[in-house]
Amino acid sequence: MPELILLCSAAAGDRATATGAIDAQLADPRALRRVLDGGAFSRAFSRDLKTSDSSDEALVPRELPEERWWRERLGIPGTDSIQAFAALAHGMALPCWRLTPTHVEIGLDQARLADPAEVSLSVEESAILAAEATPIFAEYGIALHAPSPRAWFVTGDLGIDPETRSWTMVAGRNVDAYLPRGEQSRRWRKLLNEIQMTWFAGQANRARESRGAPVVNMLWLDGRAGTTLTPRPASIVSRDDALAGLAIASGARAIDPGAAMPGAEALRELADAGDVVVDLAGWVQARRQGDPQAWLDAWQDFDAWIARIGLDRGIPAGFDGVRAVLTGERRRLELQRGASPWWRPRRRIDPIGLL
Repeated sequence: MPELILLCSAAAGDRATATGAIDAQLADPRALRRVLDGGAFSRAFSRDLKTSDSSDEALVPRELPEERWWRERLGIPGTDSIQAFAALAHGMALPCWRLTPTHVEIGLDQARLADPAEVSLSVEESAILAAEATPIFAEYGIALHAPSPRAWFVTGDLGIDPETRSWTMVAGRNVDAYLPRGEQSRRWRKLLNEIQMTWFAGQANRARESRGAPVVNMLWLDGRAGTTLTPRPASIVSRDDALAGLAIASGARAIDPGAAMPGAEALRELADAGDVVVDLAGWVQARRQGDPQAWLDAWQDFDAWIARIGLDRGIPAGFDGVRAVLTGERRRLELQRGASPWWRPRRRIDPIGLL
């Protein structure tokens, strides 16, 4: 029977090596316990669990823990970028590269990459910027496609190593350690510099500057995708275009839940086809913005959804087990619950303490 997998990106606290406002909040367990003690999450994951807990100790991690989880789950090679699979969700064919138009804030000692959500690039502005950049790409023999303000794609030879780091890893950080390196990256840096100079005096940025909005001065190179993936899970429920692309590439059903996450009956119907991954990303923006209260609010919403699907009362109908994959900046914590025989002694666990 299938497994229900709850992917809770940015929901876990990191270990002592991590820093940030949210993890400082988590250092005192009382804040999270006030939200979760006695709630549906605590009831659902307090007995008979298999747990695993790991952290990426690399000096500069390549990707976030949830992206690494997808890489392992679907057999995605290291040369492919998770974010670049969004091309399939926008009607493009692989292979291609993904680019993200955004803003770099230049400070005295660092250059910080803005979250594209903070930039709020409109469809009209995206079209203008793409029109300004298209001739430059064409001079390099590269075709540009801009189906979305947050997701652009190029086809052709960029002449660089495909191992890059996506904006999801870099947002809010100093870009220096994450830029493409080596001899191969020179062509890309030259191309990017020409685009930045064109945009500096372009129509879209002049209008944005006049109203006090951050100018678009960076086209972040997320990476390339071009691989057919392992056909599992059967369904991916997500609002994220990259995960919708992963579903298409792996032969899974891509399901946009709309405004609300699916209820128990909708999940049961999906279970007929196999494993179901539900992408629960309510914590992501709060962590990027360093907003502990919004992060706790996301936990409250998640707790209410668990109660709504009845997970606190047992494994939902149609599923043989439930796995919660909770990630932080570097950490991945998995709580796995299966059907237990009535005669087996039950082991009690404190899931809030594990977080």
